[in-house]
Amino acid sequence: MTDSRSCTLPTANLLLIAYGSTLLRSRINAPDDQQRLAQSFAERCGLEVIAFYGDDGITGATMERPGLEQVLELITKGQVRNLISEGVARLSCDAEHLHCMVKLFRLH
Repeated sequence: MTDSRSCTLPTANLLLIAYGSTLLRSRINAPDDQQRLAQSFAERCGLEVIAFYGDDGITGATMERPGLEQVLELITKGQVRNLISEGVARLSCDAEHLHCMVKLFRLH
């Protein structure tokens, strides 16, 4: 798999983590695949992913996912400056949840 997206992240003073999840209707791009994609993207940007969090087989319709909860806690504590995800659908398939996460990201 190759990712043709270019690096658009600033490269200084980053604490970078990645998150992935499995879409229940498909086993394509499972968290392991998403971890490799995130690492590849970060390397092209000259960055290092310090941790990867994933939730396999838990619906994106709930915020109660251990990996996602850890990511949000790290962001809230200011321990993370940037998050890589294959797409917003991996964070949540619920628009209200996504809106809350965007607000949280903007605050921190």
